[in-house]
Amino acid sequence: MSKKVLSRNITVQMPGEWSRSEGLHRYDFLRCFRLLNSEIGNDHLRYIHVLHVGFDNQVHEGELVVNKDIADDVLEIFKELYESEYQIEKVRLIDEYDADDEASMSDNNSSTFNFRFISHTTKISKHGMGMAVDINTLYNPYVKTVDGELSIEPANAADYVDRSKDFSHKIDHDDLCYKLFTEHGFEWGGDWTHSKDYQHFEK
Repeated sequence: MSKKVLSRNITVQMPGEWSRSEGLHRYDFLRCFRLLNSEIGNDHLRYIHVLHVGFDNQVHEGELVVNKDIADDVLEIFKELYESEYQIEKVRLIDEYDADDEASMSDNNSSTFNFRFISHTTKISKHGMGMAVDINTLYNPYVKTVDGELSIEPANAADYVDRSKDFSHKIDHDDLCYKLFTEHGFEWGGDWTHSKDYQHFEK
């Protein structure tokens, strides 16, 4: 086993070798990890290793950290997305972006746990509790009016704010990602009224 030390004091034990076939057979594999400086605590979080189909139509490995209460749901959803060849460009831990949510979103990274507050508030985000998942973030931005001005996150996602347009990787009510998450009891941010978070699913 090789040891990978991440930012924000997260330490994950990674398999030394992990082939596509082995990964597929071990798709429901969960690994606990140490999280030292978080209000949620390591007992409530799980590290998940998944396969996903990228925008290049190739199989890629992904890493997620989620609350144990949604771990099984997330595993089942990602397995179904993988088997349906649903394209997700990147699935990387937020630590690879120094826990910078804007940097992660602008790179179209799909992620889960990140201890932070809801944008423009002082309330801990569902991501801060490991209870939310963001998918293909560049194409499905978070949009909210703040002090009379439109706020778009990530900032480089302006081309994808108008959801009446037809473009690839758009999450809407007809999208498989939406259907799977809502079937598992998740709420979609695209259905919110005071803001729209098209990338976001939470419990």
